[in-house]
Amino acid sequence: MSTPHLTVGAVLRTSMAARGWLQVDEWAAHAGRLAPTIVGGSWDRGGADLGPAGSQRAWARLGVEGKSLWDAPPATDFLWDPELPDGRVRLTVDQIAQLQAFPSHWQVCGRKTARYRQIGNATPPPVARALGRAVRSGLAC
Repeated sequence: MSTPHLTVGAVLRTSMAARGWLQVDEWAAHAGRLAPTIVGGSWDRGGADLGPAGSQRAWARLGVEGKSLWDAPPATDFLWDPELPDGRVRLTVDQIAQLQAFPSHWQVCGRKTARYRQIGNATPPPVARALGRAVRSGLAC
C-alpha cells in the first residue's frame, strides 16, 4: 500500500499552530517540501541538532533552524524570518517524531536530547513495517 509523500509544512502545520502562531500558514507554505534526512544528533557536537552543516542548510531552506530544538512550538508573536537564524523556527522532539511517522501515542523516555537521539536514530515505523512485511513474504515461499 502506497501513501502520499507529505511535506514538512503539511505534517507540522497543526503542531506549529498549537500556541496560536500568527505566521503558521506562511511558514507551512514555505516548508512545502519533503524533510531532509533526520539524524539522531552527534556526540561530537553535543546536544540535539538536525545534523551536519549540509543537513542544517537543507532545513534552513525550509525556514527551520537546525542548530537546536525547542521545547514548544512558536508562540503567537514569534516573528518568522527564514533569512535569519534567530528568525527561523526550531522543531520540538514531538515534531521530529511526527516527521518520522511515529504514532502519537508512543512514548519516548528521557530528556530532550536523549529522546531526540532515540527518534532520530530509529528506523521510522512505516519503513520497519514494510521491511517486516517483505521478510515475512520472502519466508512464506
